[in-house]
Amino acid sequence: MLDYLDVRDKQKLLTLGYSIIRKLGEGSFSKVYLALYANPRTTEKKEFPKDQQVRLAVKLIDKDHLPEDMICYLDREIHLLGNLSHPHIIHVHSVLRRSNLYLIFMRHAEYGNLCNFLQTYGSLKEKFARIWTRQLALALTYLHYLEVAHRGVKCENILVTANNNVKLTDFGFARFTENEFGVPVQCSTFCGTLPYAAPEIIRGRSLYDGKLADIWSLGVVLYVMLNKCLPFKSDNLAALWSDQVQAKFQVFAGSESCLDA
Repeated sequence: MLDYLDVRDKQKLLTLGYSIIRKLGEGSFSKVYLALYANPRTTEKKEFPKDQQVRLAVKLIDKDHLPEDMICYLDREIHLLGNLSHPHIIHVHSVLRRSNLYLIFMRHAEYGNLCNFLQTYGSLKEKFARIWTRQLALALTYLHYLEVAHRGVKCENILVTANNNVKLTDFGFARFTENEFGVPVQCSTFCGTLPYAAPEIIRGRSLYDGKLADIWSLGVVLYVMLNKCLPFKSDNLAALWSDQVQAKFQVFAGSESCLDA
């Protein structure tokens, strides 16, 4: 996808202060790169001093490669990200567009996503799991106050910074839970990742509460942080729903308050 940026595009980015360094990862419809930014107004040099450069992650999305039903999600994500401001939601630096190629520049999380962090460093002690769960709960409280359901809460969509804080990212499936008249609207689209999905979604209900589904997913994230494994793993919808309803998951040793959670 980076090939869609020709020499002129890269030169234009440089004049705006951006230089793309290397690939960090990719999803189904996007790729993420490490970028450096320095305000071009602060220096007249062609190469910016390192102490004036900010490390960013840039998400590249080619609209031409998106399924038609995903295009509305991209537009919604860009709109939402530009209007959110919370210490535990990833900060968007800027959004650039060239034809149908979108570049979303955002804060770079030095430790990557929570899934990679747990694979590298192992499960968390309760103390740190409690702190990070609280940070994510604050982020969701903020979103829900704004009548926004994330609908994609999972370890892969949680970033870990160098100062050991977490930030919620990827708002591709987010949606408003009120219409323009302030009337509550329930969700109907099946989205997200099966092991993190709430029972009512797995069951296939035509309508569900997106906010409550976020809380369920946060509970799954907490379990993964403590145990480095998912509580529910079946690929079969009926079996997965049965395991959820009957609470068929292994309970590992922990404090009483943790087990209650």
